[in-house]
Amino acid sequence: MRAFKIITLVVVTAVFGIRFANATPEIPRSFKFQGTIVADSKSECSSGKAELFIADAQTKTLIYQVDVIPGGSFEFKLKPAKYQIRVASNTDCEANYILDADGKKGMDVEIKLTPKKLEAKK
Repeated sequence: MRAFKIITLVVVTAVFGIRFANATPEIPRSFKFQGTIVADSKSECSSGKAELFIADAQTKTLIYQVDVIPGGSFEFKLKPAKYQIRVASNTDCEANYILDADGKKGMDVEIKLTPKKLEAKK
């Protein structure tokens, strides 16, 4: 009876193309995410240094952190997912974006630095 079950499993697997534990999951392909850091030339945001942070929007796991300058560019390889993009400068300027990337094509973005909004104390 055991031999019959093994033969049946082999036939079913061969006929229907069923894969079991050794099946390789499909790995999402990566895509190019590139862009430029921009700022109004008349503001303090156009000078100084900044850091670009890219994190997984769901888990908040930091993926990339690099130094950038206003007017500078960047390029990364990312997998399809939702990302939180943040740029913070030493001149109190920042930019925050959510990137929902499907990975179907590369992305070229412009990240605009703006002065931080100060909260009024009560």
